[in-house]
Amino acid sequence: MRATFYIWLMMVGVTFFAQAHWMAALKIMNPAALWVTVLIGLASLWAPIVKGVLQGLQNFLGLGWVLVLDGAGRFAAIALILWLGGQAAGGMTGALAGQGVSLALGVWLIRRLLFAPRERMEWLPWLRRVVPLSLGIGSIQFMSNADVVY
Repeated sequence: MRATFYIWLMMVGVTFFAQAHWMAALKIMNPAALWVTVLIGLASLWAPIVKGVLQGLQNFLGLGWVLVLDGAGRFAAIALILWLGGQAAGGMTGALAGQGVSLALGVWLIRRLLFAPRERMEWLPWLRRVVPLSLGIGSIQFMSNADVVY
């Protein structure tokens, strides 16, 4: 999760230095909407990791609750904020709140692994197995999407 945090920090830096550009390009009136979206980016980077670890642990009850809270929590928070008169920034804040609750539950469920002693990763054997699979499914995805475009 540390590497994804560094990727997110780079995204924050780009957003900070090009805030005016992004707001104009995306026609955003309230800067809070942009910054809440950046925070959602961190949650979106971490959510698949947490869900994957829960699946790997075969904790399907916890995974199910994380998935349900992710969808239902976002929907409920957005509906409440918009019902109270919120605008786009409020809706994005609702999405962040719902996703945050889901992510917090997932992190709590895998907390023992987050603080466990680390082992050395053998990258080369792992890459030898993963790269062909990724290229195979990636080429199918590319051809399926390129076929629609062209």
